[in-house]
Amino acid sequence: MSNHQQVAPEAGRARGAIRSWLVELLPLLWVLGFALKEFVDVNRYIVTTWYWVEDLSRAEGVRLADHGATVALLLILAAFFFLIRRTWRYGLLVFISVVCSVVIIVDSLHASYFSVLPSVAETVEMRQLLEVTKSIGDLFSPYYLVLFLDSFILMSLWPLYLRACRKSDPVSFRSRSVSALLVVLVSLLILLPTAFRARETQAFANADRLRQFGATVGVLPYHATDLLATAAAEIEVTEKAYERVRGFFEKRRTGHSAASPLFGAAKGKSLILISAESLMAYMVGLEVDGVPVMPRFTRFLEESIYFSNFHEQAWLGNTSDGEFLAMQSLYPLPMGPVASHYNGNRFSGLAEVLANAGYQTLSAVGAPAWLWKMETMHRALGFQRSYFKSTFTGDDRIYNWITDKDVFEQSVDRVAELPRPFMVYVLTTSNHHPYDIPAEFRAFPTGKYTGSRIGHYLQSTHYFDTAFGALLDRLEAVGLLDEVVIALYSDHQAYLGDAAAHLPELLGYTSKDHYRRLRSRKLLPFAIRLPGGRHAGVNPTFAGQIDVMPTLLSLLGVAAGPEMMLGRDLTADGEPLVIFRDGSFTDGEVYLINRYGPIANASCFAVRTERPVDCTPLAEKRRQAQDQLEVSDLIIRGDLIPRLEADLSGSGSSAAVSK
Repeated sequence: MSNHQQVAPEAGRARGAIRSWLVELLPLLWVLGFALKEFVDVNRYIVTTWYWVEDLSRAEGVRLADHGATVALLLILAAFFFLIRRTWRYGLLVFISVVCSVVIIVDSLHASYFSVLPSVAETVEMRQLLEVTKSIGDLFSPYYLVLFLDSFILMSLWPLYLRACRKSDPVSFRSRSVSALLVVLVSLLILLPTAFRARETQAFANADRLRQFGATVGVLPYHATDLLATAAAEIEVTEKAYERVRGFFEKRRTGHSAASPLFGAAKGKSLILISAESLMAYMVGLEVDGVPVMPRFTRFLEESIYFSNFHEQAWLGNTSDGEFLAMQSLYPLPMGPVASHYNGNRFSGLAEVLANAGYQTLSAVGAPAWLWKMETMHRALGFQRSYFKSTFTGDDRIYNWITDKDVFEQSVDRVAELPRPFMVYVLTTSNHHPYDIPAEFRAFPTGKYTGSRIGHYLQSTHYFDTAFGALLDRLEAVGLLDEVVIALYSDHQAYLGDAAAHLPELLGYTSKDHYRRLRSRKLLPFAIRLPGGRHAGVNPTFAGQIDVMPTLLSLLGVAAGPEMMLGRDLTADGEPLVIFRDGSFTDGEVYLINRYGPIANASCFAVRTERPVDCTPLAEKRRQAQDQLEVSDLIIRGDLIPRLEADLSGSGSSAAVSK
């Protein structure tokens, strides 16, 4: 046999082998290539939204281009798929391509709304998406449909791929297995630096560190780590941990300040507490073209104790977190809302404390009972009765919820006949994202902001002001206005997305003024009107939502509140330490914006000068802040309130615990 005759079959076999490998690999490479590009693009977008408070140069400082972990995870996924028969594999690749596009869209929408990545811990509340379809539609861009183009092309080429499979022999399972193993080993080596970084920065500690970790290493590694962190969060609270919590509160007893001079200023009076949806402090006194946005609320503040440095502390649970902070005076969890994961706990909330003091307690909201597990959670917090959407009448709706005006009016009718004293808790809903209320409720001249997100928010906030004014008028008409305490706090910040870039112009500061931008995002209104408008004035103490419960109990003269309140009585002397879930805090003199790692990674602004300062002197307060957050987490995860109440009651208790 001639050499030419020997070479020809070998060349044919080589071409056949190459053809077989191409048939095996091309669909994989197609999906991996598009997925990598899309994940890199969305990571760039999310980083810029997450770090909106700071210079973009700082965001670049978290190694924006580091996508090795994303590549490694995609390769591991590809190795797994390479073991599957190619005819089945192609269909699974189409499915994975679609899933990747969906994940990217969800990440982008979530970042547009909240400026952070979503967590798997939030999936337990996916049903709530049915109640915010208008918000989703408002944020959805036609560009997102382009993300499915690669999947569509891949699907359309399926018949051609099957034809190619019939014309080429499959690569043996042994060869595919060896190749997959080599790919996995190389991928694990690529992942090692990311794993060390996760351990070094304690990325599993809470959702904020995970999100900063995700901004550093990529969206896909974030989701993989988030799954592990969420599973690790479900830990048993040991006896040693309980003793730590008990010791924490016993030590705090020695640092109590004197009782407030306003303790019992409204003793025996009824309470109406309002959770105002998405209401920002910068709306107080704001005018557009000379027209006030909130004239009724501004006048209400003239007769109230107004806390002008009151901060948002809500976290993943938004409204439910704001409610939990105000009603239980504990912090929200780092991973997942308390209302979703721990609504079966035995709490000792504001409503229960007042019920034990002889109050009739009820809650009212124009949304469904299942939203944020409110029916279960309100019962756990001590409300004797709750009224939800199905119990209200009227045809007016905003986002398919009962309007604030109708909820206010019908709630007053219900309590007018109640025995005194009573506590009524009303959650408003009409000032909800996307703030585009129906035309019949728009009564504010928004000027140049007409049609924009900022314009919608001005309209929506003005509607709330009108409804709130009608509530005050109704209370006066039935003789309750000067017989009850009226308190109002906002549940969380207004999520304006990209429209937040227009706030400097609206509020009169420069876009590079990071201190003012931080304050505009974090400050919420909190006001308490005592009967007859007594003791009205501005209280500038630095405070947060966690301080609502101890402050109200003090004013009502109820000294039997739970000792496990981490907030303080804002009408008493005390050193403020307003702690945010990500470990950031303010002590009234400096804001510390926490970042994982050493304190040198944090950013600090002096309150007096509004200028950046060195964070190093705040290392001890940073430790104290983390300690309080961990103690709160242990109380919730271990359902420790009943045991702590029993163990601590023997040596006295206090209704208003100072920080």
